[in-house]
Amino acid sequence: IYIYDFSRGINTFSFPEQLGDTLEYSFVGGKRFVNDELYMSACRLDNGLTVACRMSGVDNLFALLDENLDSICSFGGLPLPIKDDVLKDFSMFQGVFCTEGNTFYFGCKQLPYLCAYEIDNENRIVRKFECHYADLSYKYDSGRIRLDPDYNQTAFRDIKLNGDCIWGTYSGESLRTITEEYSKGFCQTLVVLNKTGEPLAKYKLPHQGNHICFSEDGKQLFHVTSETNIDLIDVGELLGVIK
Repeated sequence: IYIYDFSRGINTFSFPEQLGDTLEYSFVGGKRFVNDELYMSACRLDNGLTVACRMSGVDNLFALLDENLDSICSFGGLPLPIKDDVLKDFSMFQGVFCTEGNTFYFGCKQLPYLCAYEIDNENRIVRKFECHYADLSYKYDSGRIRLDPDYNQTAFRDIKLNGDCIWGTYSGESLRTITEEYSKGFCQTLVVLNKTGEPLAKYKLPHQGNHICFSEDGKQLFHVTSETNIDLIDVGELLGVIK
């Protein structure tokens, strides 16, 4: 299990052992990024490469790192254009990753944007798709990009793969709403998309919450609620409702 550490590294843990009614994870080791760049999140591919979402830069959102966490290159366009005289702050593009083999999927939290890239063992990068799910309203002011807090809707809080679909918790609330109302920072909408980013269906979850995962056989969805409880949802029943 590889866990990104915002203190500039990736820690590795073994799969958990069952000890009574608890799970115990053993720390295996950790590596720190070789360069001085800061990243907002990261994921590891099956070929040992790491993809990280950059905190700042010029025109590429992602960084590709080798097994020693040293830089190979940067790649990937930005969800919206940034002028040359604007501060290159990518914090508004922060988001969540999920992976399948050597393909990663990335969904923005503040912007309705989803993309996917495949990276082979020769470091060849292929963009699988890029989707914008709503128009954006923004302006350039005092060297920064200012998003319209009332117009723009926030988006993905988590994304996972299961079967032939991408599953994600989706906000849809405005930036102003989630800033002024704490409870609105949690989602109650689950979206289902195919692996080219095309929306297939959406479902209202029983409770608010942001994070999801699936059982190993893919038949059960676990939804962590805002009250730190876990809703267990049968995927078969869910697909019957949302089709």
